[in-house]
Amino acid sequence: MENKITKECVIDGTFFSSFSEFMELMDLLLTEQSGSFLEPSLDVLEKLMETQKDYYILLVWENADLSKITFDQKAAAEYFNDPGYDGKSLYELITDVLLRKDLGYHVELNAVDGLRMADYSFSCEMLSDTYTVEKITEKDLNDVLSLYNEYPEFLALRSKENSLDSVLADLN
Repeated sequence: MENKITKECVIDGTFFSSFSEFMELMDLLLTEQSGSFLEPSLDVLEKLMETQKDYYILLVWENADLSKITFDQKAAAEYFNDPGYDGKSLYELITDVLLRKDLGYHVELNAVDGLRMADYSFSCEMLSDTYTVEKITEKDLNDVLSLYNEYPEFLALRSKENSLDSVLADLN
């Protein structure tokens, strides 16, 4: 990944309510053009991403919980008839495309919001190319508590006392 130029893009789930609108936003974010009238399909999303192979893309999907609701299994069925998509939400299908390394593009995706990743068949290992990401378990509670205590900015944002019980509540 040497000599890659980094692009930072923010997708905000409050700005679209359909796959067509999502594709328009992606086109604007990635190519800095609008009005291309891209066909709303995963194949076209892959082709759009292929034009970005020269970039390392840091992609933040804000209000991802809203997108997960909007782009559910019903939305996937609306756009795709392929039996290979059975059971996946449109959100999952989109993130699968964005995170495909075998096509030669490099995206780091951070989904930001309140719905728990555990509620979706989402692999947390796919969150970063830079860091090793793994799910926190009860064996990690002391380490997480130590991490919480190292950052006064985080402590100031929490409305509850830092303790093993509060870390366990966060885990759950």
